[in-house]
Amino acid sequence: MRPRYHVVSSLAFGIGFWKASGDLKASLACLLAGILIDIDHVIDFYIHNRIKMESPLRAYRRLRDWCFGLKFDALYICLHSIELLLLIWLYVLILKPGIFWLAIAVGLTQHMILDIIFNSRRFIPPRGYLFFYRMKKGFKKDALMRRP
Repeated sequence: MRPRYHVVSSLAFGIGFWKASGDLKASLACLLAGILIDIDHVIDFYIHNRIKMESPLRAYRRLRDWCFGLKFDALYICLHSIELLLLIWLYVLILKPGIFWLAIAVGLTQHMILDIIFNSRRFIPPRGYLFFYRMKKGFKKDALMRRP
């Protein structure tokens, strides 16, 4: 899913969380978790490409073209992991660390659900969001992604 749609959906979930909980800080955590999970795409980009001194706009364009042009050979995206999401939910539900962690779990979950729904038709099948499945396939793009 494109970043702008994640921003919009995360904003909606953040506002909804604020309305439901009345906790502004937690709602900001929900909003940011739904957006910042995509930092793993940046990490993947710099694993595959040299870091260049360039303007932030140029760096963003290179990252966008690299991601959406499927110009990578391996797909790590460590934060886009159903296993990690399950661990976070277990932490929230069993240890009950508070509303802040609940907000983070909600933000991450909505991001992952939307990615699985909208990316599975064209790019990655749902099992591709299992980290251990990606690891079993050697993180190779050709083994993980749908053929055009």
